[in-house]
Amino acid sequence: MQSGKPTAGSWDVYALVPPLPVRSCVNLGAFLQSLRETGCQKVILPENAFMGPGAQEAVLSGDFVLNVVSPHSFKAVQKACIAGFYLDTVGAANPGLIEETSSRKLPTYLTINALNGRHLDEILCKYAPGTLVLLWEGHDSPDGDPTQEFLSLCQLLKLRQLYSLPLAYLSPLNRSNAVLAFALGAGTVIGALDASVVLDKEGGRGQALTLMEAFIKQVQKLRSGWQSDSCVPPTSPEDWDNMEARMDGLVAARLIHKGEVLQQDMVVARPPHHGIRPSLLTQLIGCKFKYDVQPGEAVTFGLLELQSVLKLTQRNS
Repeated sequence: MQSGKPTAGSWDVYALVPPLPVRSCVNLGAFLQSLRETGCQKVILPENAFMGPGAQEAVLSGDFVLNVVSPHSFKAVQKACIAGFYLDTVGAANPGLIEETSSRKLPTYLTINALNGRHLDEILCKYAPGTLVLLWEGHDSPDGDPTQEFLSLCQLLKLRQLYSLPLAYLSPLNRSNAVLAFALGAGTVIGALDASVVLDKEGGRGQALTLMEAFIKQVQKLRSGWQSDSCVPPTSPEDWDNMEARMDGLVAARLIHKGEVLQQDMVVARPPHHGIRPSLLTQLIGCKFKYDVQPGEAVTFGLLELQSVLKLTQRNS
């Protein structure tokens, strides 16, 4: 499990296997061996994976994370050598599963998309230090509107500022974006295999393994480029503070009164990066301020009326 911020060479790739059909003929042992050959570090498996062919060989390998969906998940794999737990958005809201996973003191990948700071405070106190990884599910919004995804990323960045915990990023394998994952500070990226992917009974390579191989090559290329450019990634809160001090953010160029509408000449870009990114300014022109802003004060989303931000984002999309 990662601790702190990711460092060059430490980016891990996991695979999330969907629940298998009841009468699946997939040989789990052979399938896991094929995934290992691609370079995948760990596999997140559903409870019913251990009821099919090859299950006995697989549970002894100790390189998988259990997808916990109910208390029955633990009973289904009692003899397995589990390396950790994964809780999706539903599991993360289940107090019973929180209690059960925290009591076992193994790495737990907790999906935080639907959690706020208060919920996380209540959860964090239950886990032993170094055992909790925040997990973010990246996916396309159902209606094609990018507004929700934009606001979700803002929420993620806010939580990242509040909690100095390792981050994992999960998305469908065929749309996984390693660049975005690592830019957000993730030390682990997880590719979710599509439930429609059919594997032969010998665990043949198939479409899923081809996608995994391509994705791991992308990660390796990013890692190699990062190292060859002699980039030193931030590894501590102080490093991130220093990076922020060199980045530009929007600040008020003059006194701005409550109710005024944002115009380009009302703000300037200068470090440190406490305000909104300058690249977003054109999308926010026309938003109303809900507070007075002093000259030189950072202009943040919290100073703008949320409804006007949403309307402009929808209009620009």
